[in-house]
Amino acid sequence: MYIIMKKIAAYSLFALLIVPVSLLSANTDPHGHDGDIIVGVNGQGQLSFEGEFDASLVFEDLLALSPTLGGWSGDEPGFTNLDADEPAEDFFTLSNGVALSLEIVSIDTGLQFFDFFDLSLADQVGQTLDLNEGGNPDFDSHPLYFISETVLPNYDGEILSVQFKLIDSGSTGYGASEVFTMNFVPEPATMSLLGLGGLVLARRRRS
Repeated sequence: MYIIMKKIAAYSLFALLIVPVSLLSANTDPHGHDGDIIVGVNGQGQLSFEGEFDASLVFEDLLALSPTLGGWSGDEPGFTNLDADEPAEDFFTLSNGVALSLEIVSIDTGLQFFDFFDLSLADQVGQTLDLNEGGNPDFDSHPLYFISETVLPNYDGEILSVQFKLIDSGSTGYGASEVFTMNFVPEPATMSLLGLGGLVLARRRRS
């Protein structure tokens, strides 16, 4: 029953979000590569990543998009592939056959993530979000990050955190990346009232 309800919730969220998000995308360029997390592999065959890790993430108040949605949402930063080898940094491009996912290692109650590939919600340890399909190493993926007022009705603007690691279930067989943390807060108007900071994304890339 829990799984069925999760699927219903995922399809309902998709139906409610897809129109306003599409309208927003038509007027702006929300999926540029600036600020994206770049994914590659190191010389030992372990998935690796780099990016701008002190940037603030702007979460939209969902009521501004739809009167039926409560909470905050955003799809930045996204994830994209390294497009040229960087031997001096021990950072190399992905090969054909890679099947990348984000696996949840730990997560605070109230955070949810929407996977546009299989139209599913992830909010439990061990669940995954797909980043590419068909073994294509050239990708640009923007999962939807979501703080839900339904899941967390008394949310007061505190920082919520998730820990992810990158995994590969494809024929390339790359090792999992190191764990990294993403912290989320509401959109700026709410943050200014609560005196909170922005997003901090911490990572260490194994040399």
